Formats: sequence, structure tokens, C-alpha cells
Amino acid sequence: MKCNIWLKYLPAIIAATFLTPVMPIIAAPQTPTVIAQATTAYNTYMRRGYSATAKRDYRNALVNFRRALSVRPGDGYATAAINNVSKYARRGSSKTIFIASNRGAPGTRQGGATRGGCSSSDRTLTALVPANNLGMTTSQYPVIFFYVPQTSADILELSLVDENDNEIYQKNLKPIKTGGVASINFRDLPGLKPLQVGKSYHWYLSIVCNAQDRSADIFVDSWVQRINPDPALQSELKQASLESRAALYAVNGIWYDSLTALFETRKSSPNNSALVNQWADLLDSVGLDTVAREPLVPCCTVTN
Repeated sequence: MKCNIWLKYLPAIIAATFLTPVMPIIAAPQTPTVIAQATTAYNTYMRRGYSATAKRDYRNALVNFRRALSVRPGDGYATAAINNVSKYARRGSSKTIFIASNRGAPGTRQGGATRGGCSSSDRTLTALVPANNLGMTTSQYPVIFFYVPQTSADILELSLVDENDNEIYQKNLKPIKTGGVASINFRDLPGLKPLQVGKSYHWYLSIVCNAQDRSADIFVDSWVQRINPDPALQSELKQASLESRAALYAVNGIWYDSLTALFETRKSSPNNSALVNQWADLLDSVGLDTVAREPLVPCCTVTN
């Protein structure tokens, strides 16, 4: 009889077993302490990586950047640092070289010969930019560099155009007559607003040979994009010498700031042959060997 009673209630017992809700197993959330420890470890590894990069110790740099990535999988800064430093390490060189990204933009790095030209030099106006015509900067007011040949022209025109093809700035400058590598610091241009983070700007530089016939202009054009660097890189840059900054910027694909750091270093030690060679190495690495050893000359004065 007892057996029959047990069998009578067996279906209900089975149903209750399957219908009872199963509580999901929820992983314990990370505590603030755990998160803080991971953040501290990540920042430490990134700083060590950048410090090693500044010393051209690329093997140690890669070790630390990979450790940072293991703490924070998928992190964009650590991934980019590993890719950039790996390219340097494969080159096996202690020279300051620049490896451009796969991104690019249309532009004219070297001005062509024109009818009725105003320069007798065998070299022409040349923008000192990577071959892909896109350079990065962290500065509100970057410095652009270019080779200007000896010219009889009285006007050098600078224009800046935004991503929507709107001209946002234009100034005429009076060039010096001596040929060489010159620069324009955007900070010195009256009325120019600071570049915005994440925005790209198209700049044009023209030697105006004949103001009545602009088809005779010799011009170059390229792009500059302002970026926000990794905070760990920013911290390392503040502590680094100008020469080390140039290498750090170059390894991290920040063209304008790398060239500017080397330029400032050369100005402070104009007779330092090692710095002259470092400058030439950087320009050689982006195919600008024809102007890599041209003298640095003062640029221009604003005329309008």
C-alpha cells in the first residue's frame, strides 16, 4: 500500500523538480579595490613601456606594453603601442625614424614646375610631411615645416580648410629670399583659432609668382589632425628631454610634434652634428632625403 501511495505522488514530485526555477550563478562584481589595482598596474606598464621606448629599448618596451594589454584586453593605446614599437624593433635601428600609418589623405607634397616660375633653383617647394600626406599633432597650434627654394616672389600664401571644405583661415606672408627649411608656427598667426581634438585640417602653402595669374603658383598641400594622446604617454613626455620626445612622438606616429621637438633641439644646439644626423634620419625615413640636409632658415612675416 505504501508503495502505491509513493507512486501516486511521483509525477508531481518530478514536475516540481523541473519547474522549480534555477537561480543563475552571478559572478561577483569587481570591487573598487580590484579595479583600482588593475588601473594602477595598467598605467605602470604603459609608463614603463614609453620610458623604454624613449631609451630605444624596444624589447623591454614591448614586454611592458603586452603586460598592459593583458591587464586591459583590447585596449586601443596598448595595441597601438605594440604595433608601432614592433615595426621599430623589426627595423633593428637606433635611428629616429617614422613609420606612417596605413591611413592617408590626398595631397601634393612637392610643388611642380610652372610656366613663368619665380624660382631658379633645381629644387622646388616641398612640404615636410609623410608620404601619405596625413600628420598627427597633439598641439592646439602645431608647427608646419617646408623647404622653400630661393625665390623672387614677394608673397607666400597660407590657407587652412576644415573637413567640410570651408576655408577657415588665409594669410599672406612675405618670404625671405634665401632657400632652406622654414617653419610656420600656427600660434604666431593672428586670429587663428586652436585646432580641435579629433578634427582634420587641410593646409595649403603657395608661392605666388604672379598675383595677376595664379596659375603660375607653386604650391603644396597636406593634412594635420589633432589627437588626444594616451595619458601615460603624456606623462612620459613631460619628463623626457626634447631629443627623447622626438623619438617618442615618432614611434607613436605623431609626425608634427616629432619634427618640432627635433627642430627645437637643433635650435638650442645648432652645431651638434648628431642632431643634424637625427633630423636627416627622420626626413629620410619618409622619403624626403633630397631636402634632409638643407639649412634651417627663418620663415616669414605676416603681411595681411
